[in-house]
Parts: sequence; C-alpha cells; structure tokens
Amino acid sequence: RPFDCLLIYHTSRLGRNVADVHKLKEWFDFCEVRLVFVADNMDSASSSFDMMFTFKSAGDQQFSRDLSAHVRKAQNGKFRNGHFGGGGVAYGFRTKPHENTSKRGLYGRFEVDYVDLEIDQVEAEILIHIFEWYAAGLSLRRIAERLNAEGVKPPKAPRLRSVPSWSKTSLVEMLKNESYIGVFRRN
Repeated sequence: RPFDCLLIYHTSRLGRNVADVHKLKEWFDFCEVRLVFVADNMDSASSSFDMMFTFKSAGDQQFSRDLSAHVRKAQNGKFRNGHFGGGGVAYGFRTKPHENTSKRGLYGRFEVDYVDLEIDQVEAEILIHIFEWYAAGLSLRRIAERLNAEGVKPPKAPRLRSVPSWSKTSLVEMLKNESYIGVFRRN
C-alpha cells in the first residue's frame, strides 16, 4: 500500500452515500489503511468507530438529499418568476446575470441574484434565415451546406464531432426547439 493512514477533513468528503462509503471503509480495512476524520474527531483505530461512522454517513446522505431538494425548490421558484432555470442555452440566446451590488461574493465580484435569457441578435438573424429557408422548401442538407459555405459560426459542436460545423441534426433540433416560439420548460 502507498500509505498507512488517510486524513480526511469530514466524513462527507469521503462520500454522501451510506452504501458507497461503507464499501470504501471495508476496502481501506482490507488494505490496513487507517481512516482519520479530523473535523469529526473519528479514528478507525477506535473501537466505537464503526457505530459513529454509520451515524455520520447516514447524516451526510440525508444532508445531501435535503440540500438537493432545497436547491431544486429555489431553481423552480426562480423559473416560475420568469428567470432562466439553468441548463444549456439554446442557439440565439445568451445569459444575462443580474448582480446584487450590495453583496460581494467570491473574488470580490458581486453576487448574482438570478440569470435571465436575452436574445443574441447575430445568432437570432441566422435563426430567422434558417426558418425562412426551411419554410421556402430548402432541405436541411442544403441549409447546412449554405451556412458552412458562408462561414456562419455554428452552435457548439458535440463532444464526438471535433470540427464545429452545421449539420442536419443541429438544424432539426433548432426547428423543434419550443423556446423559439416562447415556450420554456423546466425539467
């Protein structure tokens, strides 16, 4: 083994799933590696470690679930109030953060209270052309060829496509995207 003891600040740093952290603990036991949780004052060499570790890891798991529920509730509330709910930004839009000038966040920047979507005028013009060309009967292949030939900057390329370019697939996704007719959904 490369080490005899692993110092961890808090039990939640090892994991927040009871089953996962107990498997890890068993693996460390098997390898004869001692676990020491500094903030929790817990040492796997102690006779009461297993019971304390079980309680702490269950609490960490519950905290993670509660936090997740609170975050989702806040995001849903902001979305219901008409603000951007997060996730990918469709071609033709960009995010506009609204900063709270009375609160400083990390690195001295103002905290962001919420984020809205706004129209990117350059990309919006391209979208209008795409919809007009499609309505006029141009095939998706022809539209993609035309945009590529004109050097129009495409949406971000998927991970598997190394060269960003217009494709039939990206155009189909745009034509089916309800946000272009003002319908925004969350989840």
